[in-house]
Amino acid sequence: MKKRILALLLAGILTASLASCVTSGGRNDNESTGGTEEFQTRGEDTTAVTPVTWTEVDETVYVTSSAMTLVSVENASTTAVVRQLEQLKRIKVGSNKKDIVVKDNVQYYADHANLTTEDIKGENMVDCAETVMYANTAANIRKYATSSYSFSTVIKTLKVNETVTVVAKSEKWYRIRYTDGNLYYVFASLLSEAPVTDPNDLNNYPTISDLPKEEWVSMYVSTSQLACRQAPSTRADEVPGVTLKKEDKVTVIATVMVDGLEWSKILVPMEAGEGTGGGNYVGFVASNCLSETKGGGSAMTLDEMMALYNTFELLPAPTTMYVKKGAEENRPVIDLHVRSTPAIPEKKDENIVATLTTKDAVTVVAIGDGDEIVWAMIHYGEGEYYFVSYSYLTTDPEGDEVPLTLEQLIKLYPAFTKCEERVEYATKSVNCNTKPENQTDVAKKLVAGEAVTIVAEGDINYYKWYIFKTSDGSLYFAAHDVFTPTAPAAPTA
Repeated sequence: MKKRILALLLAGILTASLASCVTSGGRNDNESTGGTEEFQTRGEDTTAVTPVTWTEVDETVYVTSSAMTLVSVENASTTAVVRQLEQLKRIKVGSNKKDIVVKDNVQYYADHANLTTEDIKGENMVDCAETVMYANTAANIRKYATSSYSFSTVIKTLKVNETVTVVAKSEKWYRIRYTDGNLYYVFASLLSEAPVTDPNDLNNYPTISDLPKEEWVSMYVSTSQLACRQAPSTRADEVPGVTLKKEDKVTVIATVMVDGLEWSKILVPMEAGEGTGGGNYVGFVASNCLSETKGGGSAMTLDEMMALYNTFELLPAPTTMYVKKGAEENRPVIDLHVRSTPAIPEKKDENIVATLTTKDAVTVVAIGDGDEIVWAMIHYGEGEYYFVSYSYLTTDPEGDEVPLTLEQLIKLYPAFTKCEERVEYATKSVNCNTKPENQTDVAKKLVAGEAVTIVAEGDINYYKWYIFKTSDGSLYFAAHDVFTPTAPAAPTA
């Protein structure tokens, strides 16, 4: 997560309007070469040839696309179709993102982005005695030994300390026998030979001794929303059925220090949660979120918030940001919820403390991940800290999205590298995507034959993408195969 935050900071912006991408391991074109040749793509003007530098290799590769057409090196009219997971021998890698592969003793050109050296079928794994291992975090069981979502289906996500039976190993992946009798794969670093610390297990924390009953203290929740957890850690699960709001009364029966933060063990009357009454829930809350008086304030300091949410990264200095304008023409103003915790609960309104609108200003002090969302921790209200979705903020006071430079885009999407600028032409109507994925709702489209300048290239999910610049200087993303270097023919009189 910290790498992600640093990437945002390096970009010199705080808009986070673009999502992170999946990088693929590309070959270094600066390696020693095996000579040069001229390569010509099928269908191009036969007079236009591009010098290509080739690196000689000798490696097994697998096809990652559902189907790919290979073009013979000797005769461009000879082709072969290969399917996903098919094994080929790669003998050369070209600087033009093409490879030369061998199939049935014939050499073909193939798209580099649609091949991988990963042992996705586990053919090079070493069999081992069946061994029970434990998930040391949430771990995906996958159909193949790769994390590519394009074809390696997630069969199940293991919980911490859930067990699987390992039958073969490699450096990166384990083959497991699942309960349905089939063989699947788990990333090796996500499994351990022994159970790991369970954040909900109280035995993994300092000893917590209840105070004598006469020393129990009635206190009140002093923040708008407060998570009641099964153990004194933000990693612990919340106590089912408990939703604490400001001024709810609880009883503190013990306190404990964990990693520099004091936690209170509390009793929550069932009527304050969703029970039927007649008892108490037992859980833990950060002590500074409680007050001895109803309506009293005991807002946590920033240091205490950072200790409580230790996956967040402080910004170099508090930064004023503004709620963006709506992306849709008929919805120019948006509502942005301020939440007491960096999460969207099952009941989506449970942790909402306020609602902001377009152009409202907030002071952002830190950024972090939660529920697969990037959150901004903001200084809001009377010295309190809350959370808003970071992607709805901009540094522009009018709420407009701030465009990113090419350098900022590449820092945000490290799969891309600058290339020598060249003009290419849209082969059809092309979406001007604001991130490297096909978006259905775009503000601009190219028309067939429209010229753009290609400024960067990258492999995204085993497919080649461009960053291109339009005539007005704006930068967008699109897959490579919607462009051609051949200018459209001039209309005849």
